[in-house]
Amino acid sequence: MRASALKGPVKNDGPNVEVDVYSFMTTTPNVLTDSINHERMLVLPSKEDEFETWLSGTPAEAFALARSFDPAAMRIVQSGFDKEDLLAA
Repeated sequence: MRASALKGPVKNDGPNVEVDVYSFMTTTPNVLTDSINHERMLVLPSKEDEFETWLSGTPAEAFALARSFDPAAMRIVQSGFDKEDLLAA
């Protein structure tokens, strides 16, 4: 399991600046995502109360959500080298 986060001002050979950052956590892949990355998959909160815990809970509560997502609730949309941009207008 891995987590990454960055808080507060960032300094890189100059004045402190505030930056917007994000973090994500990975866990053991399920059988569907294992074919893409056999080491890890994103933790995917899927219930309303899990979102609130993820955003506002304690670190221990957030880590308790770190589990593989149910592969039956997922589907492969595209695979292979010739993938189409499905979000293009």
